[in-house]
Amino acid sequence: MAKKSGIVVPSAEQLGREFMKSPELFARARGLTVDQLECPDEVHHALTRAESLSKDIQGASIGMDNASMQKLDGIVSRRFGADHEVALVPFGLQFREKIKPHSLDITATGTGTITFKTDGDGPDVDD
Repeated sequence: MAKKSGIVVPSAEQLGREFMKSPELFARARGLTVDQLECPDEVHHALTRAESLSKDIQGASIGMDNASMQKLDGIVSRRFGADHEVALVPFGLQFREKIKPHSLDITATGTGTITFKTDGDGPDVDD
């Protein structure tokens, strides 16, 4: 019987411990420099857009009606562009920017989630 082979992907915890032990060795083992592991400015800009989205939604008096959904779509489009993604989540909607390529094939984008409370007090917004 042939021996099966595959790949072993380290857990996030293993990767985190390896990085904490020595960022330089962690980067070198992957053919990178420590500078390449630094958070790109694009990520900070995306997080700022997500925070702004959260503030805009919280102040918009969004409800469960057609007019509110049109207002919400306008708010999200201003922050994430007209080509944003939207997903239905339990008791709410989640918005995110489309994936943007990065030189390391790693992407982080801003997201905003609006959940509708069942007690009628309005949306609960997370960013």
